[in-house]
Amino acid sequence: MTNLEQLIEDEKKKHAAKLKRLRAKAEKEEQELLLRVARLLEEHEPERFAQYRDHAARLVEQERAGRAERAKAARASQQQHEPGDAAAPAGDGGGY
Repeated sequence: MTNLEQLIEDEKKKHAAKLKRLRAKAEKEEQELLLRVARLLEEHEPERFAQYRDHAARLVEQERAGRAERAKAARASQQQHEPGDAAAPAGDGGGY
């Protein structure tokens, strides 16, 4: 690798690291803003806040249950396709 190629590679790495930091900072600022909005909503409209909080909790639980179900299905599918599995069909159809 030439010196110029190494310099270019180093600059690309610096740029990628800077972008990663900027994205993390923007995400943190967005989270802080959402938290402030939630606190204001809770303070000014507690009934509506409770409704949204409960709805969000149900959505989180549904997503969790969905992930668990998909993981269970993936494990079951993987077990069905493993070679040497007792539940796998015989290779020749069996018998003489």
